[in-house]
Amino acid sequence: MIFRSFLLSLVLLLSFYTYAQTITGRVFDNNNKPVSYASVSILQENDSSVVNYATTDDQGSYKISMSVEGEFILKVSSLGYAPNYQKIVLNKGQNLHADIALSEKPYSLKEITVDGHYRGVKYGNDTIRYDVKRFTDGSEVVLGDVLNKLPGIEVDSKGAVKAQGKNVDKILLDGQDFFAGNAQMATKNLTADIAESVEVLNNYSEYSMLNGFQSSEQTVINVGVNKSKYGKISGDVMGGGGINNRYNFKGNLMQLNAKSMLSVIGSFNNTGEEVFSLDDYFRLQGGVNEVMGKSGKIDLSEEERRLLFPQNNTYSRDNGLSAINFSYQPKSNFKLNAYILHNRDKTRSEELNNYRYFSPDQTVFKTQESIQSRNNNRLTSGYFKLDYSPNKTLSMAYKGYISGSQMKEENEYNNDIQSQQINTIGNRNITPIRTQHKIMLMKSLGKNIFLTNARINYSNNPLRYDIETDSLLLPIALTKYGELYYGEQRIRQNQISGEISSAYFYRINKSYFLQPALGVDYESQKYTSSIYNNANGNLSILEGDSLHSNAISRNYDYYGSLNLLKNTGFFRFKLGLSAHLYNQVGTIKDKINDRNLFRVNPLVEMSLVFSPKHRLNTAFSRKYSSNDIEGYIDEITFDSYNSYRRDSNLDYFFNYKYTGYFSYNFFDAFSNTTIIASGAYEKEKNNKTLNQVQKGVLTETNYITSSPNENLFGSLYLAKGLDFIPWLVNFNAGYSKRDYVSYLSGNLNQIATQRITTQASLLSRYNAPLNAEVWAKLEHVENSATLTNDAMYNIQKYGAKLKLRASERLYVESEFEFIKNKLPSYSQNLYMLNSTIKYSLNKKMTLQLKGYNMLNISEQAWRSLSFSNNYEVERYYRQIPGYVILSMNYRL
Repeated sequence: MIFRSFLLSLVLLLSFYTYAQTITGRVFDNNNKPVSYASVSILQENDSSVVNYATTDDQGSYKISMSVEGEFILKVSSLGYAPNYQKIVLNKGQNLHADIALSEKPYSLKEITVDGHYRGVKYGNDTIRYDVKRFTDGSEVVLGDVLNKLPGIEVDSKGAVKAQGKNVDKILLDGQDFFAGNAQMATKNLTADIAESVEVLNNYSEYSMLNGFQSSEQTVINVGVNKSKYGKISGDVMGGGGINNRYNFKGNLMQLNAKSMLSVIGSFNNTGEEVFSLDDYFRLQGGVNEVMGKSGKIDLSEEERRLLFPQNNTYSRDNGLSAINFSYQPKSNFKLNAYILHNRDKTRSEELNNYRYFSPDQTVFKTQESIQSRNNNRLTSGYFKLDYSPNKTLSMAYKGYISGSQMKEENEYNNDIQSQQINTIGNRNITPIRTQHKIMLMKSLGKNIFLTNARINYSNNPLRYDIETDSLLLPIALTKYGELYYGEQRIRQNQISGEISSAYFYRINKSYFLQPALGVDYESQKYTSSIYNNANGNLSILEGDSLHSNAISRNYDYYGSLNLLKNTGFFRFKLGLSAHLYNQVGTIKDKINDRNLFRVNPLVEMSLVFSPKHRLNTAFSRKYSSNDIEGYIDEITFDSYNSYRRDSNLDYFFNYKYTGYFSYNFFDAFSNTTIIASGAYEKEKNNKTLNQVQKGVLTETNYITSSPNENLFGSLYLAKGLDFIPWLVNFNAGYSKRDYVSYLSGNLNQIATQRITTQASLLSRYNAPLNAEVWAKLEHVENSATLTNDAMYNIQKYGAKLKLRASERLYVESEFEFIKNKLPSYSQNLYMLNSTIKYSLNKKMTLQLKGYNMLNISEQAWRSLSFSNNYEVERYYRQIPGYVILSMNYRL
């Protein structure tokens, strides 16, 4: 059903554009030479109002899409030429081709006029150029302030950038990548006056030899640098403190030269403010693709997830980040990027949970559990990238990454089970090491390219979990010392993987090329686990085969593929087939298992490029991957005082996923309009899932093969400037539906989760001291299951923000937000007041008084509802309260 809905939506969208007319042509002068950057406008015949427009590219070509029919005026103009007017007729479903010749017309300076429709933006082939001076007024402090004023470019509070709704992968300075994909480092540290010009480059390729060969759309921003800024240190240092012993310190220093860049970053606070986000982590590793697993999912370890996704039940958080980044590019053919960072995170949390455990016979078992937790996490990582091109026909690159971390977690549990009290202390310690190395060699052979890649990964994940409990629920013969049982679970999982592949890009003509490739992918996993008695530091291993495991799995993927690509023109595509021979050799319980699987996977990607600002993309693919070795372990392992796993019953060693995707992008600076719509459908088969048997408060789980799971995602983004007043309207909407299965005591439990989110905002952009923003955000979640109760919750947020530039020195910002949290049995309201006052003592020093969540400074409590296969839990917990901090900022 989900798949049919997805196809219907895609067909309707495609059919809409089937009836659009396209006007194409070429503009040239009297000598038949192309006229670049000429303005081509479609005007209404009755009042000469502009319907649509375009700008010619370097070859003088233009393309305009029209969704209406009738009679219009085609106007072509360019500085130094007399304007040309032609009457045109557009019929439904028919395209029009019109070549235009312009006659030269010399102008004296006093005769030059500027087209009233010019908005400081020019379009070229996959390029948008901004006249920065037309959008800035001198109040900008950093580069992010400049970019945020350009039409179609957005910079959020963290410095992340979007252009025409697409994430900006890199910010270049005079064409050089000094930041290794970390755009925030540029937007938050470079001063505003560094930018002389700004370009948005679509379909960007890091290696010039691959121009025209890549089908992926990478968007970057190139900043033309004011040469007087080279060699100077920029950045700022800020420090402050406030009530309840709150503090916040930040430092960002950078020195930029024509050939190198060095930056030092430090940030420490106990206000709960994020210093190291998921986006930061991805960018520092070269992008999301660098942390993707073979199945197409983001591959993060447990300790990385805890660092990057802190729990919202935290009432105290002390975190910090320090990093050094260095880039060096002495010549155009040599480039080096490196960084090292250290992140620490200490949190405290407490919560009261009311559980409702479900059984297949619809009976409900209720418990109340209180938890107090202390976490201390650390992550140290380093990254090194080297690019070298000894000549124009050869490029080589190396990327290396290594990280080591430690996660310590201490939990105190008090569980009230039908008047019986269970008290437990659980401690978890994880100290993993991960490293990845990649080598790339690319050789140009005339019009064709030969490409070879090699990769090796290694990870070592040791885990130790020990418990002290006064009531033994686990089916493990732990020895009792005094009044307590002591036990320790140790697990070590090692993984080595490597891949080598070669591809040949054969250009058929200017538009088409073939890409054959061969490769082999290898992965080795080793899993060991044991359970010990652990009392007063005396560690003794427990006897019994069911308490110890030792398994090894080796997976091979021998593949060959052939792709046909077209990356130019209106219709672009990538069509391919890949043949895979999968082989898995495993040793589990001293038994050797050898399995083979042969599959042919299709790949389809298509794009309709109506213009540089108007595009529709679709894609379909299928991927196979092996299930994790952990899914085949039969021995007992535990990760809590009331939960353990045993007896794996997986039927398949390989899983696969179908993915369908579409996106629609439209951006027009003339009307200040951005539209982005996207949707995706996924179907997964033969994955592992949990079968859970509930025995009172004790949960027994084992892995079994899942029935097919389906996921549907959709999103819409709209930003529209109002022509009659300087206001911008933004609208976001998202929908997701996940149909998946799990099992309760061997009985199939079909679960469907739907999430709907909407957000609307109105922002003023007056060239005046006072501006405002208002918004409304709604979130609705429904969860239904065949064996458990249905549930839902709603969260509503309404807010307003005022920004006052009272003088050149004084800036005031105040924000109020009302949040309503509605659960089935409870409704809660939260009022938030945030305010910031900045006073510039001089050009370098600024005094700031900042208050966050000032109506809840002493304490903030919250409730939430969450679902699992075998239970529903309503949580009561404390969150980090508000603060007021006075700080001083010094800008270099």
